Amino acid sequence: YKGGITESETIKFKVGVKDSYKDGDFRVYMQSSKPYPVKLVFTGDGYKPEHFKYGGLFDQNVDEAIEALFALEPYKTYREYFTVYKVAAHSKDSGLSNKAENDYRNTAFSTIMEGGGSTLMDCNLDKVMSYALKIDGYNESDLTKSSICVIVNANTYAGTCYSYTDGKSVALVPVSRRNTSQ
Repeated sequence: YKGGITESETIKFKVGVKDSYKDGDFRVYMQSSKPYPVKLVFTGDGYKPEHFKYGGLFDQNVDEAIEALFALEPYKTYREYFTVYKVAAHSKDSGLSNKAENDYRNTAFSTIMEGGGSTLMDCNLDKVMSYALKIDGYNESDLTKSSICVIVNANTYAGTCYSYTDGKSVALVPVSRRNTSQ
């Protein structure tokens, strides 16, 4: 322009549609229009990067868990009072560790079955909470007024919930396909 350069250097870049969650990405599953909604955070452990395609295994398992929760009373009646988030946590290995079987997996939250006939599960609870804090606008105070559910990519009958006196809570829920009515 007015005697200046009319061309610039060439820069290459890709355009396209983002098709999967990166580690730490979050999505709002449902947004409450009510003041002071109850916040629920769903994340997963034992899900590898390829499980995080939109509509993939992570979405399928977490969506199923959320819908199962809201199919029950009183959640069904009060659904509009909840804001629900999904947070991606990539693991190097699928599944979970099992102490009794000396089987250790490299997962985002180091979820482990204690074994010996017990359904007790444990994980790195501080890391779970740090992933909830990746949600925009979510802070330490929110941790004391909401619940975090870790869907564990393992077909096993187990589960454990950790509740703290300050209001924090983390539930470890494996993807069990076991028929418990037998």
